[in-house]
Amino acid sequence: MKNIFLMMVFLITSSLSSFVLADAAHPCKPLEAACKADGFYQGGSSSGKGLFKNCIEPLADGKPVAGVQVEAADAAACKIKIDKMR
Repeated sequence: MKNIFLMMVFLITSSLSSFVLADAAHPCKPLEAACKADGFYQGGSSSGKGLFKNCIEPLADGKPVAGVQVEAADAAACKIKIDKMR
């Protein structure tokens, strides 16, 4: 019984760490950081400050967003990831 419990704890811990590491390496992270630094936030679409709809998505599509600067390579990598998720 103890071995089963330890095995479950190990599996859960390793799964969570993989999830966190994968999230940190997400290609849209640089866009997210730049957008948040300029005041965009999750749930802010109605005020024009929606993190994804008003900032990340347009940047990934190569469109300018006032006040937000990102590298073209970061935008292109994010665009590829978004297209794969659709």
